Amino acid sequence: MKVPPELLSLITSAKSFFIATHINPEGDAIGSAAALAIALESIGKDIYLFDRDPVPEVYRFLPHSEGFTNIIPASTFDVMIIVDCGDIERIGSKAPESRHRAVIDHHITERPFGDIRWVTPHASATGEMIYSLLNSLGIKITRDIAVNLYTAIVTDTGFFRYANTTPDAMMTCGELIDLGVDPSEVNEAVSESFSLNKFKLLSRVLSTIQMDGKTAWLTVTNQMYEETGTSAADTENFVNYPLIIRGIAVSVLFRQLDPDLWKISLRSKRRLDVASIAEEFGGGGHKNAAGCNVKGDLHYVRDLVINSVKRAIHESNSKSQ
Repeated sequence: MKVPPELLSLITSAKSFFIATHINPEGDAIGSAAALAIALESIGKDIYLFDRDPVPEVYRFLPHSEGFTNIIPASTFDVMIIVDCGDIERIGSKAPESRHRAVIDHHITERPFGDIRWVTPHASATGEMIYSLLNSLGIKITRDIAVNLYTAIVTDTGFFRYANTTPDAMMTCGELIDLGVDPSEVNEAVSESFSLNKFKLLSRVLSTIQMDGKTAWLTVTNQMYEETGTSAADTENFVNYPLIIRGIAVSVLFRQLDPDLWKISLRSKRRLDVASIAEEFGGGGHKNAAGCNVKGDLHYVRDLVINSVKRAIHESNSKSQ
């Protein structure tokens, strides 16, 4: 994977870096940002690692995950790098002053931010891009870096089950295993470490499932969090469960943010593009995994989004005939 020469030159010459990733971070966001921070610190760079939201409990096993802070400093940095998102609004806070701004991302939705934009939609995960970046910089990839990058890639590919899995992603993970990653430890930490409260929340959410044709959807309300002692961070991957059902092509999770504001997560199988659906509502993402926020009461929002999904499925079916 070719890294832009201007990004390599900028990182080599700069001293201080503000590294940030998107709100509600998941494995690729946390793993990629932490790996980059560890690597740059190892060559003498000054690093400030930011995320507005806490690291989800499931990813706190990752080396350097404790290094994230949600405080924006008053300092001016040589470089700000936003990782796993291409939109400065997605970090959820006012950015600090910086002389240069760079983006390292693999989402297909484009935003006009960054002096240097390295956006590679064919990459399975941003972690795959960070691996290429560190190799191009000649930085030694330690076990701590490898664990973060491996986790980034396997979580974004669904442990190699999703359509975005590529030979490059699998070969990269093989090399990371050679560098000390234990796949069983990562799998256990990410997939087999639910708290009892999270398990109760999942049970409640699955009970809300509704289906219409090839579409299935779930709902998470603030009341559910209160009743189970959980939070939004506990809902990661919930949207994927309906895709297990035979015949379901698109899964949607409606997650309440405020009384009249809903976070919409969309997942699809194979060729159906949910990023275009999310873009209708000001969001974006990947072809098979995207999201957006929509204002309104649940019935209004649900009808609006599900109708859009149905149209997309119909159009996809028409094109394939």
